[in-house]
Amino acid sequence: MSFKISYAPALLALLLALAAARPAAAVAPACPVGSYAAELRATESARDFYFTLATARTFSIRTYADPQNRVRIDPEIFLYDSSDTPVIDNDDNGDGVWSSFTIDLPADTYRLRAAMCCMDPDNWVTGGSYMVESSEPTCLSCSAGCAECTGPNACTACDPGFALVSGACVQTCPDGKFKSPRTWTSDAVCDACLASCKTCVNDATCSSCPVTHFYHRKAKACVETCPTGTYATADKFCRVCIGRCTACTGALWSDCTACAAPFYLSGSTCVASCPPGKYPDGSSRACATCPTGCKTCTDGNTCTACESGYWRTADSKCVLPADCPVGTFAHTNPNNRICAPCTSPCATCSAWGPNSCVTCAAPNFLSGSTCVTTCPSGSYGDTTSRTCIACGSGLWATAMDCVPTCPDGTFKSPPAWSSRARCSPCAAPCATCFSQSYCLSCQNGGTPSKGVCPTTP
Repeated sequence: MSFKISYAPALLALLLALAAARPAAAVAPACPVGSYAAELRATESARDFYFTLATARTFSIRTYADPQNRVRIDPEIFLYDSSDTPVIDNDDNGDGVWSSFTIDLPADTYRLRAAMCCMDPDNWVTGGSYMVESSEPTCLSCSAGCAECTGPNACTACDPGFALVSGACVQTCPDGKFKSPRTWTSDAVCDACLASCKTCVNDATCSSCPVTHFYHRKAKACVETCPTGTYATADKFCRVCIGRCTACTGALWSDCTACAAPFYLSGSTCVASCPPGKYPDGSSRACATCPTGCKTCTDGNTCTACESGYWRTADSKCVLPADCPVGTFAHTNPNNRICAPCTSPCATCSAWGPNSCVTCAAPNFLSGSTCVTTCPSGSYGDTTSRTCIACGSGLWATAMDCVPTCPDGTFKSPPAWSSRARCSPCAAPCATCFSQSYCLSCQNGGTPSKGVCPTTP
């Protein structure tokens, strides 16, 4: 093992490096567990190095002048045991450029110091350097937490409670890593967390997150967006919504956006009963708006009460009075605003009763506000409008229209026009007649006598 000690005007530095054992000395033992053979770089105020002999052995050392600086001062060596008793005060052989010695030493820990002048261990002069070779390695303790190492910051095994990461033994793994296994073993290491974690307890469980993510306490995971059933907080946590909410934007009862059964969303609150004008929609679990005109309802098609100005139909709809279904009318009872059915035989009507018809269905015709099967005298039933049409002056009503002359088989009733004028049927056996029983011709071809048809032609 070799040591290099150098001087400079601006900086006094001592480099002590232990080299391999000289051929004349016994083979040097390896450094004990927990230490490593190392080069020492010392300053003027700390230029000693140490070695330990586990057993008595021959120790040899030799110094060399630096060939580049060609120091003309004889390097000198001082050696002390564990009680700081000098084993060798100095060794100045007068060569001026090197010193060496060999000595038998008992088992102990020793301190070796090099000087530059005058057989004085504390004497340093400006400039120059020299090399020191020793048969013993310089064993330095591994860094804190290392059980074994090959050099500074080069741990290969750790003390109990420490984990290995990048050549260092740490009690707490750095961000992005976790102790594996969690309970210490001699081969404990810091393994990588999930990519989304800042810190973690194992390869599947985050304990904190980077600023780009939110921490989901329940899942112990870091997420970019808080999942349904949670909401994002300013301090980057995903917190669970209150009990009634299945989705929310905050911690308040009024921050819900979806509800759990048996509750329904009304605005941003989960309620057990929907307010008036709303009904519980089981598919969306929200309070949906009742149809237009409904004051209360059970679903989107069934009103149970109507707003002012609306009437309820038989199929539980709320409509304006003019929109009551065909066959019904807007009942005027203020305590029971319904579209009531028309009285038969009205097709449509304006009020309750048979005399409030507006239209009639076949075979009936509207006469005034009443549905009749036969229109009154002086009118006929129009099959298109299903109404009774009154005939004008000089016209007699048939079953289908108004005529100035009644067709065969009928007669003018009365013979002189009136508002009730109509063509009435002749009585058998008349083929044509002047009145119901005064025949003008006979069905059997006979000739009537004084308006009476013979029984035989």
